[in-house]
Amino acid sequence: MLFKQVVDAFVASREWDASSLGRLEYWAECFGDREFAALTVDDVDAALMRLAERGRLLAGRRSTKRSGRPLKGATINRYQSTLGSIYKFARRARLVPRNFVTPTHGIEKLPEPLAYDAWPPHLWLLLRNPPAHGHDGLAVRELLCAGSGRSTHRRSRPWVWSWSLPSEIPY
Repeated sequence: MLFKQVVDAFVASREWDASSLGRLEYWAECFGDREFAALTVDDVDAALMRLAERGRLLAGRRSTKRSGRPLKGATINRYQSTLGSIYKFARRARLVPRNFVTPTHGIEKLPEPLAYDAWPPHLWLLLRNPPAHGHDGLAVRELLCAGSGRSTHRRSRPWVWSWSLPSEIPY
């Protein structure tokens, strides 16, 4: 079975966002006419190197252009994860044997910087100076999740503290 056929079946299996479809299109362009189970770690590594050399793209109405800036490690990791998802789908659909080792297995992911700057300043203050009234850490986790838009509570209620934060929060 050709790689392009497996990618087409993968795309048809559910609805995808535009960025995922773009990553799938990249892999289909790289390996579309090759046998699906014949890809090696070296093939995938070479494709990731070409991706890194290509760099970031600027999207236009009719065409895309190179921006001249490098891709971040997180972006290359997403491409690698997308390829791994294709192989996971193929294993579940029994297109490859269950003991098949994916060609992404031997490739390490690139380091990704943590996006601490996206957290509100009061969460930093809380992490540096937790409240001293004897909690077990659950309240801190709930506040962090509420600050990031995620919920750990069934009712998604905002967490209320019995102490107030200072008006000026130093970094």
